[in-house]
Amino acid sequence: MSQYKDELKNANFDLEELREFMHGGKKKLAELAKIYSVIANDPITKFENSERELSRKQQIIRNWQRIPRIRELVKEHNLPTPDNSTYAPYGISNNGVYAMSLSHGMFEVLISILGSD
Repeated sequence: MSQYKDELKNANFDLEELREFMHGGKKKLAELAKIYSVIANDPITKFENSERELSRKQQIIRNWQRIPRIRELVKEHNLPTPDNSTYAPYGISNNGVYAMSLSHGMFEVLISILGSD
């Protein structure tokens, strides 16, 4: 991890500018920061390192427990309505399909964003 941090320190571009570009601008980035902060600080939705040791079945159950709570948090904190790219890693439905794995949570969303007809 320290090698990664060293590379970031030595980057010849503005990391914040890249972050803004990748997330659709300052406003969207601030919106995402709020969403992630709310999710990370809720006892039901936050990620615990101990979850890495759960079986696949336990991880699926854990994600299903998160879904109704995230929907509650959206209302309680006036967060944006869940969409494909924002909430998929947290188990929210992506066009009716639930992200239950890293590849599903990451790559299906990426393909839906970058893909074209």
